[in-house]
Amino acid sequence: MNPQYKDNMLGILPLLERGRALSVQQVISLGTAMLTERTVQRYLKEFREVYGLDLGGARRGELALPAVGYRDGLSRFLKAYFSERRYPPVHGEVSEKLISSAIEGHNRPAQVICEILKAMRESRRLNFAYRPQHPETRRKVNAKKVRLSSRFVEKGYIAVSMIPCGFSFGGELMLIVGETILPDSQRVQRQYAVRGMLNPQSGSVENVQLEFDFSEIYADSVYTWIGGQRYNLTIEDARFDEAPRIYQIRANGEEEALQFAGAALGRLRIVNPPSALVAKAEELGLDAARIFRFTA
Repeated sequence: MNPQYKDNMLGILPLLERGRALSVQQVISLGTAMLTERTVQRYLKEFREVYGLDLGGARRGELALPAVGYRDGLSRFLKAYFSERRYPPVHGEVSEKLISSAIEGHNRPAQVICEILKAMRESRRLNFAYRPQHPETRRKVNAKKVRLSSRFVEKGYIAVSMIPCGFSFGGELMLIVGETILPDSQRVQRQYAVRGMLNPQSGSVENVQLEFDFSEIYADSVYTWIGGQRYNLTIEDARFDEAPRIYQIRANGEEEALQFAGAALGRLRIVNPPSALVAKAEELGLDAARIFRFTA
């Protein structure tokens, strides 16, 4: 099979997302791939029979997006697409549910995915507005000092410029991972939820300067978040057994460790936590008695 087979299939959908019906010949002339009428018909049959996505228009010979079910069919197709794990890298278990959640708020979801893939494969900058997913980050974004900064786009969003390197599925999010260029030109590893992105646009070609080993990046992560100091934590876990279990975990960053403990509603505590975790919990206004246990 042509290794670009599914890329060519995907490339048809942004054309139809523009909102008007197209003939097969128009799809061929507007598309970026070298397609024939026979090839397009084969793609349409696969979309319909395998992914439940009927692209037949109201008139014979026309193609158009269905009035209902487009997101579900696209999610099924993208799950198969990413499960092949060709370049770019894909980390974690590919989930149709996470894909559906990621594309739900986008008016042209296939165009968003194609723009991300273009930036990854051609090593281009990807520029977009981003609504942070973590409540604490959203609080900082809405703070006056952040709103007045040059990176502010509109209330609740920040401007992001990055070179994306791959996708990650974990926790409750479909993420893109890559090298973010900060306003002071510093380059850092960052990840962003696809569902929080607004109007991604690929830009100039630029080489990645950092190393990206996904197995190393996520080796110590509870929720597959990047960033922060790595901690070795002792956990007292009473969620599943009558007698609490004691075990060790490793986690990236204070916020991730606190989210892990806080989600257990007092049934899981970090034993003798590092001072940085205690300080962060106090800053966030968390109840230390529900997430920490101190021993003599």
